[in-house]
Amino acid sequence: MQPIVCRTAAVATVLATAPAAAQTTAETHFQQGVAAYKAAAYRQAVEHFEAARAAGLTSPALLHNLGASYYRLQRYAEAEAIFTELARSPANRGIAHYNLGLIELARANPDPARGHFRKARESTDSDRIRRLAENQLAELGDGGAPNRFSGLLAASLGYNDNVTLASDNTVATTDTGDRFLEYMAAATYQALGDRRDGLQVKGSVLGTDYTDIDRFDQTYLRVGPEWDRPWGHWDADLAVHADFLYLDGSLFESLLTGTAEGRRDLGPGMDLRLRYRFSRIEGEPPYGYLTGNRHRASVEGRYRDGFEVNAGYELAYNQREDRSSPTSFTSVSPTRHEVFLEAAYPAGAWEAEAEAGYRYSRYHDANTDPRTGLNRVREDDRLTLEAGLSRKLPWALRSFAEYRHTDNDSNIGYYAYTANVVQLGLERYF
Repeated sequence: MQPIVCRTAAVATVLATAPAAAQTTAETHFQQGVAAYKAAAYRQAVEHFEAARAAGLTSPALLHNLGASYYRLQRYAEAEAIFTELARSPANRGIAHYNLGLIELARANPDPARGHFRKARESTDSDRIRRLAENQLAELGDGGAPNRFSGLLAASLGYNDNVTLASDNTVATTDTGDRFLEYMAAATYQALGDRRDGLQVKGSVLGTDYTDIDRFDQTYLRVGPEWDRPWGHWDADLAVHADFLYLDGSLFESLLTGTAEGRRDLGPGMDLRLRYRFSRIEGEPPYGYLTGNRHRASVEGRYRDGFEVNAGYELAYNQREDRSSPTSFTSVSPTRHEVFLEAAYPAGAWEAEAEAGYRYSRYHDANTDPRTGLNRVREDDRLTLEAGLSRKLPWALRSFAEYRHTDNDSNIGYYAYTANVVQLGLERYF
């Protein structure tokens, strides 16, 4: 069993206060250590990585590779010390505990190995590390039959100062604020294989119940299978799911969506995600004009090193039936460009999050209404800003507080709106 290692020097860093000559020496030794590791010259790799460390290099990439080199030399005590040091960093805790589990397996200590794999599964944001840890636990029996179920329960109370129905192409605002209860339940069943190479069945429900404005109460249901498997340097996912959106208890819209997604590591703490989704949408009366197709393609990059930053872009193309009458026409078929930036910073039991997003929409045909003189292609600019703070609690609970601001500007006035939402809630993963 090989440890997870970082085999490139692309993101190696040194202390900012290190002299230039020492920095050059450290980087040179790091590069030579990577080359030696690739050539299976593990003793030479250790010598170079230790020299880089002595010259002031303290990056997670160095610790990853140094620990992996000691592991390959069966110098398990030194490897354990390195990965224990790495586990002190929240961003690297998951991968460090995974490698500590491999060390205990090499020592023929299955019980401590289980403990490290459980910690790896619970402390990582990486789907790959989580799947690998779950695979190890399944092979070890995890103290019994592996648990094929996982899920999430969440509930929150909030206030929206402008209750708005803003589905993909329908906007309706009340210019009225209201309190609400939001609830969510999600579950995954591992039907075949494991999380990295197998078949899952997923289902979820999300509901929003307003205190006074019942006509905007919403319920989302989702169910469908997902097939995961490694493909070279990529982790590939293929999924199909059905969505049902209910508005005040009546079916509003249903969707059948197919997704193809690929993820790959780019280096220590970095990964890339590519995704394509096709949706067939059916609008229920009186929203039949929403019926049609939607294509979405996106690219997302993520970096983690004590904090996390995600950035991405999505292109969406709609082909809907549109709404027409003998005297007017309304397009609900936009092409959309959306960019976003997310950041998260953990500090002990606390974590702070922030997100900013911008979406530009241009509809394919002009909206016309002779009664008002309207004859214009609709264009919208939407800005969203979010901030959140969460804290881990006993019994695997997490409390969270969130604020979200939406400002949708449109060249057709009645599609423009702003809304501010605050929420306080609890959630628990299982």
